[in-house]
Amino acid sequence: MDGWRILDLLGGIALFLYGMELLGAALKKLAGGRMQTTLEHLTSSRARGFLLGLVVTAVIQSSSATMVMVLGFINSGLMQLAQACGVIIGANVGTTVTAWLLSTAGVTGTGGALNFLKPSAFVPALAVIGILQRMLSKRERTRNIAAILLGFSVLMLGMEAMSGAVEPLSSDPAFLKLTGMFSSPIPGLMIGMAMTAVLQSSSAAVGILQALSMTGAISFSAAIPILMGQNIGASAPVLLSAIGGRRETKRAALMYLLFNVFGAAIVMAAYWPARALVSGMDAAVNPLSLAWLHTGSKLLMTAILMPASGAMMYIAHLLIPDRDAAEAGDALDERLLETPAVALEQCRKMALGMAEAARRALMSGMALLKEWSDERAREVDRLEERLDRDEDGLGTYLVRLSDCALSPAESRENALLLHLIGDFERIGDHAVNLKEAAEELREKRIQFSEEAAAELDVLMRAVRDLLDAAIGAFAEGDTARARRVEPLEQVVDDLTKELKSRHIDRLRGGKCTIELGFVLADAAANLERVADHCSNVAAALIETALGSMDLHDYTEHVGESAEFREQYHKDRAEYALPAARR
Repeated sequence: MDGWRILDLLGGIALFLYGMELLGAALKKLAGGRMQTTLEHLTSSRARGFLLGLVVTAVIQSSSATMVMVLGFINSGLMQLAQACGVIIGANVGTTVTAWLLSTAGVTGTGGALNFLKPSAFVPALAVIGILQRMLSKRERTRNIAAILLGFSVLMLGMEAMSGAVEPLSSDPAFLKLTGMFSSPIPGLMIGMAMTAVLQSSSAAVGILQALSMTGAISFSAAIPILMGQNIGASAPVLLSAIGGRRETKRAALMYLLFNVFGAAIVMAAYWPARALVSGMDAAVNPLSLAWLHTGSKLLMTAILMPASGAMMYIAHLLIPDRDAAEAGDALDERLLETPAVALEQCRKMALGMAEAARRALMSGMALLKEWSDERAREVDRLEERLDRDEDGLGTYLVRLSDCALSPAESRENALLLHLIGDFERIGDHAVNLKEAAEELREKRIQFSEEAAAELDVLMRAVRDLLDAAIGAFAEGDTARARRVEPLEQVVDDLTKELKSRHIDRLRGGKCTIELGFVLADAAANLERVADHCSNVAAALIETALGSMDLHDYTEHVGESAEFREQYHKDRAEYALPAARR
């Protein structure tokens, strides 16, 4: 094989791998967060897990990607090892779909429907359709479909380039001698393992084997050991991904390896008598027969090992035993960055957790102004520390996620979360300030007058309802509820001014002290700032829904609407301060 042929082969492999990457990325984008919804709602039924693993892998065209996703779920505590068993086995079967797509490269003959099955007939048409959709359409879904067509076209072009480059090998004595060595199981297994470990994709390794089979020099007896070696080699990227994960994550990766090793052992155990008894074992394989072999061996492995998945779990626990201390899951597992839609959904869940922590901290801070409690004070500090930690970790993760392949809608969601987590963290800071105001009241042995306490109660009730509305709108994605926030925020501003004005009147009348006035003003200012952050949350939700993040545009003009004025007057009546005493 001369240097030009080698260069053609390497170019074909490059096109093939790039096509697989394009196809997989486009399929992931099209599936989006539905992959997580599918995988997360697993039951204890391994049969259901098997079907889900099969479907997801068939959709995204990569068992390794499915397994990396599963490892991320396990490491995040979203999935247990028992749930993952069926998915692991299903992913192994789902990866055979690629071989069937590539088997069209081996179609021979002319006339009739055969002409339409050849890649040379349909790939150019798919490429033209894909590029036109990509250039002319602005719809995200259409562009993703176009990327799928282009990825598949590049994949098949790479397959054809590889096939053309290796065609002269059918009469090359050195190559024929090499393929003869593959008939011995151990070299075949080693070659298959090496191919998949280097390419980091069993589908790509099988595709290259299918291209080589078109020389007519690969026999059934040579192909089977190579396929089994490729199955084992597929575990390499999964094992690498498990490094640094929880013990359950490592066990899941080990189970994936065990399935492939035991499965290869089962098939090879049947290989020896078949080689002795079946006369056609030395016949040449083609891409279609390789697709049959690949799928058949996986189904045989599944039929035997699915009932034994409990035993594989037991072995995984023996090889990776428990520690005394329980391990905490990492909700923002780096493996999830492989599937940005899934990672984004995890970020949203963590942001919702921050919102709830901010709400609890504020409720405790306001309660302390009424009655001191050491336990509540510690809870405020603990929640504020958590909010600080989560904002730092989640913010860093979201910035990393923004560099991934996100759709326009996902990019807006990413930007929204980056905006909101800062508001949630600041609400925690204001809760701490309320706690410190309450602590000052306790240490100085002073308390608000009955009038001031009643007025502060109204303000706190308005802020509580405002925060509930903002967080509820975020949790439910409800822009109608978000639009209720700004009128009430304006009411809080008015209440704060009126509360301060009444305090000055009481101060002039000798009914209150300057010292209490400072504490009251500080508490009211913090509550007003919480209302501002609620307004930011609602405005960000509304602007994101409209496809923008210009918060000033919404807040500057919202007060001009009749809907705003009507809601404002309702809220003003509901949260009216009690009549001032004369």
